[in-house]
Amino acid sequence: MPHAARGWGLVMLLLAGVASAQAPRGDFAIGPVVARPGSAVSGQLPVPNGVDPGTFIPITLIHGARPGPVLALIAGVHGSEYAPILALQRVRPQLEPGRLAGTLILVHAANVPAFLGRTVYTGPVDGKNLNRSFPGNPEGTVTERIAYVLKERILRRADVVVDLHAGDANEALRPWTGYYAKHGSPEVIARSRELALAFGVDHIVMFPMENLSADKALYTGATAVALGKPSFDVEVGGYARATPEQLALIERGVFSLLRHLRMLEGKPSPVEHPIFIERRANLKSEVDGLFYPTVEVGQWVRAGTLLGYVTDFFGNRIAEHRAPHGGVVLVLFATPPVRSGETVAVVGEVHDPGPAPAPAP
Repeated sequence: MPHAARGWGLVMLLLAGVASAQAPRGDFAIGPVVARPGSAVSGQLPVPNGVDPGTFIPITLIHGARPGPVLALIAGVHGSEYAPILALQRVRPQLEPGRLAGTLILVHAANVPAFLGRTVYTGPVDGKNLNRSFPGNPEGTVTERIAYVLKERILRRADVVVDLHAGDANEALRPWTGYYAKHGSPEVIARSRELALAFGVDHIVMFPMENLSADKALYTGATAVALGKPSFDVEVGGYARATPEQLALIERGVFSLLRHLRMLEGKPSPVEHPIFIERRANLKSEVDGLFYPTVEVGQWVRAGTLLGYVTDFFGNRIAEHRAPHGGVVLVLFATPPVRSGETVAVVGEVHDPGPAPAPAP
């Protein structure tokens, strides 16, 4: 086990020992949802009415019989990213609270209006992107109020935060995880990287944002880091689908992470040969029209490779998108409609690839 992992585990054991010596283990409550030690409880965390109607956030608290860290797993920040939402439903019945150390917070669908409204990127009520709305505003629109409740009730209570995403309903995506490589204290950055490795997905994006304050972090994970919490993102699934393989990948990652944090017994399954991606090119369309991809997600490409093109409504090719550098295709638009300003492809430049497939011609 790497030195950093041993250190993190030792810290958790020491904290657990101090907690158990100081007082009996008490209940764990988030809003109206209260779990006794050794129990699992599900319920609704209210988002109050405001300038528009309120909503709720469905959560499960699995409060272990023994002390340990508090891990928050957040799915459904974007309502049409289904794989993480379904994966957490599969994780819940597999966990026995009596065998868990610490507390697991499952946020089953952070953005219920977007989930029920089947919207892509933004909420149906106010048209805002929840993952660009942090730290939130208790007096704002419903998306801003959801962000505020998540920050105050979930992020502040957690020791570790994992923001689970997929490609949206219009996106195909190659699985990856990502952590903030320049945001947060050196200790938080190192722990975030360690935890991303423990999840077991081999492609790891190094987010470039630097030293964001909590009031300017915008993103779920960036806000957690600004609050001093180790955090990383997961991206598995897309195209409004959740295959058995995608669900299994998320489940394996969750249980590996729980073992890494010593919340469950057993050995974690960290990635053995990580591929770090330090830079990503986001190719945006400058026109409205129909997008035709010419590569596949996960494909390795050279600089200049044609990734796709846009036609007008009569089939005339009006724009092309080529890779600005070599690397791996992480995201592609998977449905024809495209508007000016939308990202149609993302290419990740490999930081330390090691042995890798040959680039596509």
